[in-house]
Amino acid sequence: MSKINWKCSVEDTRVIIEIARKARLASAVQGLFIDQAKTEMDITAWHCNEAPLDLLALCDARECDLLHDVLGIQRHISRSTGKRKRGTSHIFSPRYTRILPFNSNAKKLARAVNDFARKDTTQREERA
Repeated sequence: MSKINWKCSVEDTRVIIEIARKARLASAVQGLFIDQAKTEMDITAWHCNEAPLDLLALCDARECDLLHDVLGIQRHISRSTGKRKRGTSHIFSPRYTRILPFNSNAKKLARAVNDFARKDTTQREERA
């Protein structure tokens, strides 16, 4: 069994703490309780081991998007590996996963995909 990588920058750690605080407050409004320390650890483990997150954008996200990513990570993370649980029945992808471009064309494509995903989410919420 491999060890979980917990190494991230001081700035990333500060943003993760703020994300966990916002998620705790937003979930309380919904009648849910999430532990801030566990949330910080889950986000850090996912960010460092499974897929890097766009932490600043997630921190500034609307409550529904913030809770989607945080609660989804908590549901799908293996706390023994810091990665996605094996055998999950469906695929979960945080809305604020950072796409790592390889060149300028990939960077443009990544921006377009992220913009489309955010617009699609907004349109679905407006219809609801």
